[in-house]
Formats: sequence, structure tokens, C-alpha cells
Amino acid sequence: GNFLAGKFKVAFIPSHEVDESKIEVGAVIQTTPVGMYPNPAELPAGTELLREGMVALDVVYNPPLTRFLEKAQKTGCTIFPGEEMFIRQAAKQFELFSGLPISVKEVRAAWEKIRKYGE
Repeated sequence: GNFLAGKFKVAFIPSHEVDESKIEVGAVIQTTPVGMYPNPAELPAGTELLREGMVALDVVYNPPLTRFLEKAQKTGCTIFPGEEMFIRQAAKQFELFSGLPISVKEVRAAWEKIRKYGE
């Protein structure tokens, strides 16, 4: 957390140190496997910090809309599903590995085909 906070010039506060009366939290980023298939009903720590107007990102992509993100959406947060991060990460990794450019649109189309094949 501290490395990324320094790189992007934002404050990093572990959830156990958040005191809502003193610290304004703008985002909750859920980076654990909590809520991932086969246990989609679980809610991760930090869910209680969600407030209207915040940003909520979940790295879990299965299910695409986790219970954490559903709660964030109902609370009035802007949500970013893990699937979106997964697709953008795949595009960058492809470029780094192959040296060839690829659009997020192309990766998203490939992911949709893979997902349909698995159903």
C-alpha cells in the first residue's frame, strides 16, 4: 500500500486505522479473494467503510459483480469490477510480452469468447 501511495501521491490508510471523524476516505480497494467463487456470499473487511460518492474497486472477477460491489453500488459508490482490471492488465501484459500493441476492446472480445466457451 505505501509504495503505490507514494507512486500516485495519495494517502494510504489501513482499514483498521480509519477513524471516520478525522480521515476522509475516497476509495476502498478490495484486494483479497473474499467473495470469489465458490464463496460469493462473503463480504471482505473494509465493506463497512463504503459511503456515498466513494470509489469501490474489487479485484475479484468471478463473479463479475461481487457482493462487495453490489453493496457499494447500493450505497452510491462508483464501482470498478475486477473483470475490468483483469482485461486491462491482460492487454498490458500482452504488449509487454509480445511487443505488439493490442486494444482493450480486442482483449475484452477475446475474454467474452472464452467466457461463453466455458458456459
